[in-house]
Amino acid sequence: MESSSRKDFLFKLAVQRNPIHQRLFETLLNQGDCEQRNLAARALGWLKSSSCAPALIQALSDSEPSVRRWSTASLALSWDDQATLALCDLFSKELDLQVRAAILRTLGWRRAKFANSTCLSALHPSEADCVRAEAIRALGRIDVQTNLEVLINAIQDPSAKVRQHALRTLISQPQDIIRVKLIERSNDVDPEVRAIAIRGIACFQDESLIDYLVRALDDDNPCVRANAAIALGNCKFTINLKFLTDKRDDPHPEVRARIMEAVKRRIHFND
Repeated sequence: MESSSRKDFLFKLAVQRNPIHQRLFETLLNQGDCEQRNLAARALGWLKSSSCAPALIQALSDSEPSVRRWSTASLALSWDDQATLALCDLFSKELDLQVRAAILRTLGWRRAKFANSTCLSALHPSEADCVRAEAIRALGRIDVQTNLEVLINAIQDPSAKVRQHALRTLISQPQDIIRVKLIERSNDVDPEVRAIAIRGIACFQDESLIDYLVRALDDDNPCVRANAAIALGNCKFTINLKFLTDKRDDPHPEVRARIMEAVKRRIHFND
């Protein structure tokens, strides 16, 4: 069978997600070429069975970073009690940034509390932004309250990605300090951070914060303006409809659509 035909054949087997093929993909993960090992790692994850975890854990020592990364990601779907320890151990010696980020992402998906200290160690200033960002996201998933101070401090991180993940985690927290930080970040240099901050401010449903939502309708970034329109449309208190109708000619079509939807909701709310 030609190489391309064999590749297509193996992929068709993989997407079937049939447990009968588990042994085949475990063999490929151990003995195949790099491309086959990558596919095998993905296929074993798609089976979503803890019985696949031993082979995936073994593959964490593969010489190819891509195989280690796919094996790490698949462990999120094929978990067993040894996976947390294996991933934490791998993180302590892994050099590839994508693999390090994948490890933290998987530990976060599994909400592995044992891994909290590993995620905290990944916040060292010497770490790459992509790694620190995944560490913050993982800490939020593992335990928001335990890591609350760390997450709040991350709102002022130099990396926009870190700030974004910290804010996404904290916008559901009702503490006054979160409210203050959201207001501060509504003027962030990164538009995605500003958009998240606007969504967070809206979550408080506090009429005294409406000026921040109205101001965001004039933001340079259409995503921020769209989020502001959605927030104003969903307010559970009466607002001046003119805030929205004055912006019906926004230059961006998505913003105009969100504004018109918000106007309709406000009219219905007022009725």
